[in-house]
Amino acid sequence: MRYLGPKNRISRREGVDLELKTVGSKSHARLLKKLNVPPGQHGVRKRKKVSERGTQLREKQKLRYMFGITEKQLKNYFKKASLKKGNTASYLS
Repeated sequence: MRYLGPKNRISRREGVDLELKTVGSKSHARLLKKLNVPPGQHGVRKRKKVSERGTQLREKQKLRYMFGITEKQLKNYFKKASLKKGNTASYLS
């Protein structure tokens, strides 16, 4: 299922603006102010060092949220792109 929850929370978790909200709206302006603070009650604390696998996972999740697709859809897109000759990443974009 597509993610239907709070959109700004996702952007704050990733630490970048994923453009899930309309640019220029009040909620987008609030997001830009709070972008460097992770969501949650204890969000002001320092972030832990992330492993390489954790970084890869965050990038994959970021891609999913930006395009609004599920894990299964992303897997199918990757399979189709990997079957083509050339760079897989260029076919995904």
